[in-house]
Amino acid sequence: MSKKIYVLLEKYNNMSSSLKAAFWFTVCSFLQRGITVVTTPIFTRLMNSAEFGQFSVFNSWLEIFIPIITLKISSGYYLKGLISFEEDRDNFTTSMLSLDMILIIFWLFIYILFQDYINKLLNIDTSMMLCLFILVTTGSWFEFWSAHKRVDFKYRNLIIVSLIVTFLKPTLGIIAVIFNPSIKVFARIMAIITVEFVIYFFLFIKEIKLSNVFFNKKYWIGALSFCIPLVPHYLSQTILNHSDRIMIQQINGETSAGIYSLAYSIAMIMILFNSSIQNSLSPWNYQQLKDKNYKSMKKVSSVVLCIIALLNLLLILIAPEVIAFFAPKSYQEAVYVIPPVAMGVYFMFMYGLFVNVEMYYEKTKYIMFSSVLSAIVNIILNIIFIRIFGYIAAAYTTLICYILYALFHGLCVTKIQRSILDGNSVYNYTFIIFISIIFILCGFIIMFFYNYTFIRYFIIFILIIIIFVYKKKIINLFGIIQNAKRRKTND
Repeated sequence: MSKKIYVLLEKYNNMSSSLKAAFWFTVCSFLQRGITVVTTPIFTRLMNSAEFGQFSVFNSWLEIFIPIITLKISSGYYLKGLISFEEDRDNFTTSMLSLDMILIIFWLFIYILFQDYINKLLNIDTSMMLCLFILVTTGSWFEFWSAHKRVDFKYRNLIIVSLIVTFLKPTLGIIAVIFNPSIKVFARIMAIITVEFVIYFFLFIKEIKLSNVFFNKKYWIGALSFCIPLVPHYLSQTILNHSDRIMIQQINGETSAGIYSLAYSIAMIMILFNSSIQNSLSPWNYQQLKDKNYKSMKKVSSVVLCIIALLNLLLILIAPEVIAFFAPKSYQEAVYVIPPVAMGVYFMFMYGLFVNVEMYYEKTKYIMFSSVLSAIVNIILNIIFIRIFGYIAAAYTTLICYILYALFHGLCVTKIQRSILDGNSVYNYTFIIFISIIFILCGFIIMFFYNYTFIRYFIIFILIIIIFVYKKKIINLFGIIQNAKRRKTND
C-alpha cells in the first residue's frame, strides 16, 4: 500500500501546474457541492417549502441582475484580457475593477430613484434589493480575483478561500435561521452577505492595489464594446436557468416554487463537473485557438462530452434515492424534474464549448442572437405549459431550450469556421450529434425503470465498468492540456 502511495505522490509531483490546478479545482468543486448537499436537507427542514421558495426566487433575481449591473466583465472580457494583455495585467486589472465599481454605483443610483416602482414590479422590498446589490458587489470582487488565479494556475489560495466561504455560509446561515424564526429568509441572506463581504473585501483590496491606473480609455472602451452586446446573451442565459422558478411562483405559488427549486438544485449538482472542467478548459481553449491547434480542441471536446453524458446518466439513475434523502415523501413527485434538468446540464456544457470560440473571435452578435431567441422560446413555453401541466413542465421546456441554445451556438461556430478559420473544424460535429441522441434516449428510458431498483442498479454497474475501461482516455484528456501548457512554458 505504501509503495502505491509513493508512486501516486511521485506522479503528482511530476504534474505540471496546469494539471495540478485542474485536479484541485475538481476536488474543490466536489467539496463545495458536498457541503451544499449536506446542508440542503437541513434547510428544507428548518424552512418550509414557501420560505425555501422565497429564498430560491431571491437567488434567481440575483442571477438575473448580475449581467445587467456588472455586464459580467469579470468572467467575460477580463478573462480574455488577462491573456491578450499579458504584459500589462496589473494596469488592466485595476482599470477593470474601477469600471465594475462605477457600473454598480450607477445602477444603485437608478434603483434609488425608482425604488417604489421596481419593488412593486419585482414583488420585493427595499431591504432585499439592497442585499442584492451587496451580493452583486462581493461576488464581482471574488470573480476578478478568481479569474486572475485560474489563468495563472495558482490554485492553492483560490481553493482555500473557496472552501472557507463554502463552509461558513451555510454554517452561519443555519445559526441565523434557528435564532431568527420570524425572518428566516432575510436571516439566511444576511449570513451570506456577512461571510462574503468580510472575506472578499480583502481580495478586492489586494487586486486594486496592483496598480494606480484606474482609468484606461483603451481597456474601458474595449470592455464596454465587448460586454454590452453580450448583456442580452448573459441575461437570456440567466433566464433559461432561473425564470422557471419565478414563473412557477407567480403561477402556482411559492410552495410549488420551493419543491421545484429543491429538485432543480439537486439536478444541478452536475454543474460542478461543468464548472470545474470549464474553468480549466476555457483558458486552454483560448490558447489553442491562438496557436491554431484545432485538432487538440476537437479531441478533448469529444472526450469531455462523453464524461459529462455518463455522469448525468448516473444522476438520473439514482434520482429516486437522492430525492428520498433530501426531502420527505411529499416531495417525491419532484423526482421527475431531475432527468430533463440533468439532460439540460449536458447541453449547457456543450454550448459553453461553442461560446468559447465565439468570445475569442469577438462574435458577440452571434452569441446575443442565439441567447435571446432561446430565452424568448423558454418564456413562451413556460407560460403555456406550466399553466396546463404544472411545475414539472418547466423542466421539459428548459431542456428543449437548452437543446436549441446549443444548436444555435453550434451553427454560429460553423459560420466562424468558414469565414475565419478557412474551413478548419474545431469540433467533431458528427460525433457530438451521435452522442447527444444516445444520451437523450438513455435518459428518457431510465425514467421508466424508477420503480425497478434492481434494473437501475445493474445499469449503474455497467456505467461504472465503462468509466473504468476508458479511464485512460479520461486521464489523457488532462494530459493533452498538460502538454500544451508545458510547450507554451518552454516557448
